[in-house]
Amino acid sequence: MARSRLVMSASGHTNAVHPSRDSADMRITTFNLGGANVPGKRSHEQQQRSWHWLAAHGVNLAFVQEAEHTAIPRWAGERWSIVRGQIGEHGKSGHWGSVIVADPSFNLRAREDLVAADPWLTLLYDYIVVGEIDLPDGESALVASVHAVAKPLSSFLQIARPAAAVFTDDDLARIAQPTDVPWVLDVAFHALARNVDSRRFIVGGDWNNARLFDDGQGGEPVAAMFFSRAERYGWFECHRGPEERTWLNPGHRPLQLDHLFADRESASRVSACFAANGWPAAELSDHAPLVADLGWSDR
Repeated sequence: MARSRLVMSASGHTNAVHPSRDSADMRITTFNLGGANVPGKRSHEQQQRSWHWLAAHGVNLAFVQEAEHTAIPRWAGERWSIVRGQIGEHGKSGHWGSVIVADPSFNLRAREDLVAADPWLTLLYDYIVVGEIDLPDGESALVASVHAVAKPLSSFLQIARPAAAVFTDDDLARIAQPTDVPWVLDVAFHALARNVDSRRFIVGGDWNNARLFDDGQGGEPVAAMFFSRAERYGWFECHRGPEERTWLNPGHRPLQLDHLFADRESASRVSACFAANGWPAAELSDHAPLVADLGWSDR
Protein backbone atom coordinates (compact mmCIF):
# COMPACT_ATOMS: atom_id res chain seq x y z
CA MET A 1 0.00 0.00 0.00
CA ALA A 2 1.05 3.58 -0.55
CA ARG A 3 3.18 5.28 2.04
CA SER A 4 3.63 9.00 2.46
CA ARG A 5 7.02 10.38 3.32
CA LEU A 6 7.39 13.48 5.42
CA VAL A 7 9.49 16.56 4.76
CA MET A 8 10.03 19.63 6.84
CA SER A 9 8.80 22.85 5.27
CA ALA A 10 10.74 26.09 5.49
CA SER A 11 8.38 27.24 8.23
CA GLY A 12 9.31 24.23 10.35
CA HIS A 13 6.03 22.36 9.88
CA THR A 14 6.03 18.71 8.91
CA ASN A 15 4.15 18.10 5.67
CA ALA A 16 3.27 14.93 3.80
CA VAL A 17 4.53 14.50 0.26
CA HIS A 18 2.11 12.86 -2.16
CA PRO A 19 2.46 9.07 -2.18
CA SER A 20 3.03 7.49 -5.58
CA ARG A 21 -0.22 6.52 -7.28
CA ASP A 22 1.10 3.21 -8.61
CA SER A 23 0.84 1.63 -5.16
CA ALA A 24 -2.61 2.93 -4.16
CA ASP A 25 -5.91 1.49 -5.30
CA MET A 26 -8.13 4.44 -4.48
CA ARG A 27 -7.38 8.11 -3.95
CA ILE A 28 -10.03 10.26 -2.27
CA THR A 29 -9.97 14.03 -1.92
CA THR A 30 -12.12 16.70 -0.36
CA PHE A 31 -11.54 20.18 -1.75
CA ASN A 32 -13.40 23.49 -1.31
CA LEU A 33 -12.72 25.44 -4.54
CA GLY A 34 -13.81 28.82 -3.19
CA GLY A 35 -16.33 29.38 -5.97
CA ALA A 36 -19.26 30.66 -3.90
CA ASN A 37 -20.75 34.04 -4.70
CA VAL A 38 -19.01 35.79 -1.83
CA PRO A 39 -16.10 38.24 -1.50
CA GLY A 40 -12.88 36.47 -2.43
CA LYS A 41 -14.56 34.16 -4.93
CA ARG A 42 -12.06 32.32 -7.11
CA SER A 43 -12.07 33.00 -10.83
CA HIS A 44 -13.07 30.46 -13.45
CA GLU A 45 -9.38 30.11 -14.31
CA GLN A 46 -8.48 29.29 -10.70
CA GLN A 47 -11.34 26.82 -10.35
CA GLN A 48 -10.41 25.11 -13.59
CA ARG A 49 -6.82 24.83 -12.38
CA SER A 50 -8.24 23.08 -9.30
CA TRP A 51 -10.01 20.56 -11.52
CA HIS A 52 -6.72 19.99 -13.34
CA TRP A 53 -5.07 19.47 -9.93
CA LEU A 54 -7.56 16.69 -9.12
CA ALA A 55 -6.87 15.00 -12.45
CA ALA A 56 -3.08 15.40 -12.25
CA HIS A 57 -3.02 13.80 -8.80
CA GLY A 58 -4.97 10.73 -9.88
CA VAL A 59 -8.05 11.36 -7.76
CA ASN A 60 -10.65 8.59 -8.10
CA LEU A 61 -13.31 9.99 -5.78
CA ALA A 62 -13.64 13.67 -4.89
CA PHE A 63 -15.92 15.62 -2.61
CA VAL A 64 -15.89 19.16 -3.95
CA GLN A 65 -17.50 22.22 -2.37
CA GLU A 66 -18.24 25.67 -3.77
CA ALA A 67 -17.96 24.36 -7.31
CA GLU A 68 -19.35 26.87 -9.78
CA HIS A 69 -21.19 24.82 -12.38
CA THR A 70 -20.09 26.91 -15.36
CA ALA A 71 -16.45 26.61 -14.24
CA ILE A 72 -16.44 22.79 -14.35
CA PRO A 73 -14.42 21.93 -17.46
CA ARG A 74 -16.13 19.86 -20.11
CA TRP A 75 -13.34 17.30 -19.95
CA ALA A 76 -14.11 16.70 -16.24
CA GLY A 77 -17.50 15.28 -17.19
CA GLU A 78 -15.78 12.97 -19.66
CA ARG A 79 -13.17 11.80 -17.14
CA TRP A 80 -15.43 11.35 -14.09
CA SER A 81 -19.08 10.72 -13.29
CA ILE A 82 -20.49 13.80 -11.55
CA VAL A 83 -23.38 14.26 -9.11
CA ARG A 84 -24.36 17.82 -8.24
CA GLY A 85 -27.37 19.78 -7.06
CA GLN A 86 -30.02 20.52 -9.66
CA ILE A 87 -31.50 23.96 -10.18
CA GLY A 88 -35.11 24.00 -8.98
CA GLU A 89 -34.77 21.03 -6.68
CA HIS A 90 -35.51 21.81 -3.01
CA GLY A 91 -35.28 25.53 -3.70
CA LYS A 92 -31.83 25.49 -5.31
CA SER A 93 -31.42 28.61 -7.42
CA GLY A 94 -27.66 29.24 -7.38
CA HIS A 95 -25.19 27.91 -9.91
CA TRP A 96 -22.63 26.67 -7.38
CA GLY A 97 -22.61 24.10 -4.63
CA SER A 98 -21.27 20.73 -3.51
CA VAL A 99 -20.32 18.07 -6.04
CA ILE A 100 -19.28 14.41 -6.00
CA VAL A 101 -17.03 13.10 -8.77
CA ALA A 102 -15.92 9.50 -9.22
CA ASP A 103 -14.20 7.30 -11.76
CA PRO A 104 -16.81 5.59 -13.96
CA SER A 105 -15.73 2.22 -12.54
CA PHE A 106 -17.31 3.21 -9.20
CA ASN A 107 -20.75 3.50 -10.83
CA LEU A 108 -21.61 6.75 -9.05
CA ARG A 109 -25.32 7.44 -8.88
CA ALA A 110 -27.30 10.18 -7.17
CA ARG A 111 -29.40 9.29 -4.12
CA GLU A 112 -31.97 12.02 -4.46
CA ASP A 113 -34.47 9.69 -2.81
CA LEU A 114 -32.59 9.94 0.51
CA VAL A 115 -32.56 13.72 0.34
CA ALA A 116 -36.26 13.93 -0.51
CA ALA A 117 -37.18 11.58 2.35
CA ASP A 118 -35.19 13.41 5.03
CA PRO A 119 -36.30 16.99 5.81
CA TRP A 120 -32.92 17.85 7.34
CA LEU A 121 -31.08 16.78 4.19
CA THR A 122 -33.66 18.68 2.16
CA LEU A 123 -32.94 21.78 4.23
CA LEU A 124 -29.21 21.45 3.54
CA TYR A 125 -29.60 20.37 -0.09
CA ASP A 126 -26.73 21.47 -2.31
CA TYR A 127 -24.62 22.20 0.75
CA ILE A 128 -24.88 18.41 1.06
CA VAL A 129 -25.06 16.20 -2.02
CA VAL A 130 -25.57 12.46 -1.55
CA GLY A 131 -24.68 9.59 -3.87
CA GLU A 132 -23.77 5.93 -3.90
CA ILE A 133 -20.79 4.05 -5.33
CA ASP A 134 -19.58 0.49 -5.73
CA LEU A 135 -16.41 -0.10 -3.73
CA PRO A 136 -13.49 -2.17 -5.03
CA ASP A 137 -14.47 -4.97 -2.61
CA GLY A 138 -17.86 -5.30 -4.31
CA GLU A 139 -19.98 -3.62 -1.63
CA SER A 140 -21.92 -0.42 -2.19
CA ALA A 141 -21.29 2.68 -0.10
CA LEU A 142 -23.14 5.91 0.44
CA VAL A 143 -21.02 8.97 -0.28
CA ALA A 144 -21.65 12.62 0.50
CA SER A 145 -19.98 15.95 -0.18
CA VAL A 146 -20.57 18.30 2.75
CA HIS A 147 -20.29 22.04 3.21
CA ALA A 148 -21.35 22.75 6.79
CA VAL A 149 -22.14 26.45 6.84
CA ALA A 150 -20.38 28.14 9.75
CA LYS A 151 -23.57 29.38 11.39
CA PRO A 152 -25.67 28.49 14.41
CA LEU A 153 -28.79 26.67 13.27
CA SER A 154 -31.01 29.52 14.46
CA SER A 155 -29.21 31.98 12.17
CA PHE A 156 -29.25 29.60 9.22
CA LEU A 157 -32.99 29.01 9.55
CA GLN A 158 -33.58 32.72 9.06
CA ILE A 159 -32.11 32.56 5.56
CA ALA A 160 -32.73 28.91 4.65
CA ARG A 161 -34.65 27.89 1.56
CA PRO A 162 -37.15 26.34 1.14
CA ALA A 163 -39.40 26.56 4.20
CA ALA A 164 -37.35 25.58 7.23
CA ALA A 165 -37.44 22.02 8.48
CA VAL A 166 -39.12 21.58 11.83
CA PHE A 167 -36.87 21.09 14.84
CA THR A 168 -38.46 20.21 18.14
CA ASP A 169 -36.95 21.19 21.46
CA ASP A 170 -35.91 17.56 21.87
CA ASP A 171 -34.17 17.66 18.48
CA LEU A 172 -32.23 20.77 19.41
CA ALA A 173 -31.18 19.36 22.78
CA ARG A 174 -30.12 16.05 21.23
CA ILE A 175 -27.94 17.42 18.44
CA ALA A 176 -26.23 20.26 20.34
CA GLN A 177 -22.99 19.73 22.20
CA PRO A 178 -23.15 20.29 25.98
CA THR A 179 -23.12 24.02 26.86
CA ASP A 180 -23.39 24.97 23.18
CA VAL A 181 -26.18 25.81 20.75
CA PRO A 182 -26.82 23.55 17.74
CA TRP A 183 -24.87 24.51 14.63
CA VAL A 184 -25.44 23.65 11.00
CA LEU A 185 -22.68 21.03 11.23
CA ASP A 186 -24.68 19.27 13.98
CA VAL A 187 -27.69 19.04 11.67
CA ALA A 188 -25.49 17.85 8.80
CA PHE A 189 -23.86 15.18 10.93
CA HIS A 190 -27.07 13.76 12.40
CA ALA A 191 -28.92 13.83 9.09
CA LEU A 192 -26.14 11.86 7.42
CA ALA A 193 -25.54 9.59 10.42
CA ARG A 194 -29.07 8.24 10.40
CA ASN A 195 -28.84 7.58 6.66
CA VAL A 196 -25.50 5.76 6.76
CA ASP A 197 -26.23 3.80 9.93
CA SER A 198 -25.14 0.14 9.50
CA ARG A 199 -23.94 0.88 5.96
CA ARG A 200 -20.62 1.34 4.23
CA PHE A 201 -19.97 5.02 3.63
CA ILE A 202 -17.41 7.69 2.83
CA VAL A 203 -18.20 11.31 3.67
CA GLY A 204 -15.96 14.31 3.10
CA GLY A 205 -16.15 18.03 3.07
CA ASP A 206 -15.61 21.42 4.57
CA TRP A 207 -17.03 20.93 8.05
CA ASN A 208 -15.90 24.36 9.29
CA ASN A 209 -14.68 22.72 12.48
CA ALA A 210 -11.21 22.07 13.89
CA ARG A 211 -9.94 20.89 17.24
CA LEU A 212 -7.82 24.02 17.43
CA PHE A 213 -11.00 26.05 17.96
CA ASP A 214 -10.97 24.81 21.57
CA ASP A 215 -7.55 26.30 22.27
CA GLY A 216 -7.82 29.01 24.91
CA GLN A 217 -11.62 28.89 25.06
CA GLY A 218 -12.18 27.24 28.44
CA GLY A 219 -15.34 25.31 29.20
CA GLU A 220 -16.34 22.22 27.28
CA PRO A 221 -14.11 21.33 24.29
CA VAL A 222 -17.07 21.48 21.91
CA ALA A 223 -14.97 21.37 18.73
CA ALA A 224 -13.17 18.18 19.78
CA MET A 225 -16.42 16.69 21.02
CA PHE A 226 -17.74 16.74 17.46
CA PHE A 227 -15.05 14.24 16.50
CA SER A 228 -15.61 12.11 19.61
CA ARG A 229 -19.31 11.94 18.79
CA ALA A 230 -18.53 10.97 15.21
CA GLU A 231 -16.38 8.06 16.39
CA ARG A 232 -19.09 6.88 18.77
CA TYR A 233 -21.42 6.72 15.78
CA GLY A 234 -18.94 4.61 13.84
CA TRP A 235 -17.45 7.45 11.80
CA PHE A 236 -13.68 7.02 11.57
CA GLU A 237 -11.36 9.77 10.41
CA CYS A 238 -9.12 9.06 7.45
CA HIS A 239 -6.64 11.66 8.69
CA ARG A 240 -4.86 10.52 11.85
CA GLY A 241 -2.49 12.29 14.17
CA PRO A 242 -2.23 16.07 14.62
CA GLU A 243 -4.43 18.14 12.39
CA GLU A 244 -2.86 19.86 9.38
CA ARG A 245 -3.73 23.25 7.96
CA THR A 246 -6.36 23.12 5.22
CA TRP A 247 -7.75 26.62 5.64
CA LEU A 248 -5.19 28.88 4.04
CA ASN A 249 -6.30 32.29 5.25
CA PRO A 250 -2.95 33.76 6.32
CA GLY A 251 -4.49 35.88 9.06
CA HIS A 252 -5.79 32.92 11.04
CA ARG A 253 -4.45 29.94 12.91
CA PRO A 254 -3.51 26.78 10.96
CA LEU A 255 -6.97 25.24 11.08
CA GLN A 256 -7.94 21.94 9.49
CA LEU A 257 -11.55 22.61 8.53
CA ASP A 258 -11.76 19.80 5.99
CA HIS A 259 -12.26 16.18 7.03
CA LEU A 260 -12.83 12.73 5.54
CA PHE A 261 -14.82 10.08 7.43
CA ALA A 262 -15.58 6.46 6.59
CA ASP A 263 -17.01 3.31 8.09
CA ARG A 264 -14.62 1.14 10.08
CA GLU A 265 -13.83 -1.30 7.27
CA SER A 266 -13.14 1.41 4.70
CA ALA A 267 -11.14 3.52 7.16
CA SER A 268 -8.99 0.51 8.03
CA ARG A 269 -7.73 0.54 4.45
CA VAL A 270 -6.31 4.07 4.66
CA SER A 271 -2.57 3.93 3.99
CA ALA A 272 -1.94 7.69 3.92
CA CYS A 273 -3.87 10.89 4.48
CA PHE A 274 -2.45 14.40 4.25
CA ALA A 275 -3.26 18.02 3.56
CA ALA A 276 -1.82 19.07 0.20
CA ASN A 277 -1.15 22.57 1.51
CA GLY A 278 2.07 23.28 -0.40
CA TRP A 279 2.28 24.90 -3.80
CA PRO A 280 0.02 25.56 -5.67
CA ALA A 281 -2.75 25.30 -3.04
CA ALA A 282 -2.76 28.98 -2.03
CA GLU A 283 -3.01 30.01 -5.69
CA LEU A 284 -6.12 27.90 -6.19
CA SER A 285 -8.40 28.40 -3.18
CA ASP A 286 -8.58 29.44 0.45
CA HIS A 287 -8.74 25.71 1.27
CA ALA A 288 -6.13 23.06 0.57
CA PRO A 289 -7.18 19.60 -0.61
CA LEU A 290 -7.23 16.80 1.97
CA VAL A 291 -6.12 13.57 0.29
CA ALA A 292 -6.48 9.95 1.42
CA ASP A 293 -5.12 6.79 -0.20
CA LEU A 294 -6.88 3.50 0.42
CA GLY A 295 -5.45 0.07 -0.40
CA TRP A 296 -7.67 -2.84 -1.38
CA SER A 297 -5.49 -5.34 -3.23
CA ASP A 298 -3.96 -7.04 -0.18
CA ARG A 299 -7.22 -8.53 1.17
